[in-house]
Formats: sequence, structure tokens, C-alpha cells
Amino acid sequence: LGLIEDERVVEPLIHTLKDDEAKRVRWRAAEALRHIPPMEAIVPLIEAMTDEDSSVRTTAVKAMGEFGNEMAVESLVKRLKDEVRRVRAAAAKSLGELGHPNAIDALSEALEDEDSSVRMMVAKALRKLGTRALEAAEVFNEMGKHTVFPLTEALWDEDETVRLTAVQALGELHDSQAVQPLLEILQKDQDGNIRAAAALSLGDIG
Repeated sequence: LGLIEDERVVEPLIHTLKDDEAKRVRWRAAEALRHIPPMEAIVPLIEAMTDEDSSVRTTAVKAMGEFGNEMAVESLVKRLKDEVRRVRAAAAKSLGELGHPNAIDALSEALEDEDSSVRMMVAKALRKLGTRALEAAEVFNEMGKHTVFPLTEALWDEDETVRLTAVQALGELHDSQAVQPLLEILQKDQDGNIRAAAALSLGDIG
């Protein structure tokens, strides 16, 4: 059903997502609605972000990033504190896809998540927010620069993939505030790949 662009299937799928007692069935309904993005499915999918089953929550969260609807920003921010790490990671990714400045503070806080895979996804989301702001140069000072500080904090993360993502993101943002932190990484990081990335990013910033 998820591959059929037919309005007749939407209402039954929404009803199933809301009311079916079997979590696997609710999950399948959410997956189907994820691939049929009519406006009437957005609110039920936002509500499904609080479903008791983490698979349903994850699918609903992913759908919001794919739909690109800003109605979901507040609910996605709440999912950054979900008890299940894959839901938190999916929420970070979707917030990055939406690119809304209201997510920056919550994403910055989420860089303290206990799970490194979540922190990496958060860093990628901040990277996407920053580069999107840079492309729209007239608003960069309002949004893009707000992503620089949390990314410089992520340079000292214990996980190498988080640090590498932050280093690469700062190079793409071309902000002079990142020069000194990147110089420190170039001199002090124990990982050669990260030091090399820092050198490239410094060259990009110029």
C-alpha cells in the first residue's frame, strides 16, 4: 500500500495507525503513510511519535524529515530525549532535513547524549543547518553562526566519528571562529585522519 498513490487508502491507514492494538500493524501503517505524503497524514504521524512502540515512533519521526513539514519541529525536538537511541538519532536527522532554526538549541544540547551514534547524527544535523544557512547568505548571521559554537564543542567528543563530522562541518561553514579550535585539533588530536581533516578545513576557511 505504501507504494500506491491513491487517496482511498489514506483514511484506512490513518485509522489503523491510531487504533490497531498490534504494534507491528501500527508500524506497517506508519511505513505506508511515510510513502504516501498527503497533508491529512501529517498530524496522525506527528501523534504517532509518542506511540508506545519504538518502531512506530522511529518511522513517524523519519517521515517528518522526509515530508519537510515544519509543523513537526516541536515534536521532533521532544524526541531528542526519547528513551530509545534510534528514535533520538532519527529525530536529529529529521531536524537536520527540516533545517529550522528553532532546532539549533535542542540539537546543541543533544551533543551531550550518552550514545555516540546519536551525537554523530546531531553533529551531522548541525552541519546541515549551518551549510543551508550559508547557502542563503543573507540569514547566515542569524542561523548559521549559531551552529558553529556547538560544533566546536563537538571537536572534543570522545568518539572519533563525532569529532570528524564536526571538523568537516566547520570547514564547510567557512567561519573564522572555528580557526583556533581547529588549530588545536590539528596539534593535539590523537587520530591522524582527524588531524588531516582539520588541516583541510583550515584551508577551506582560509
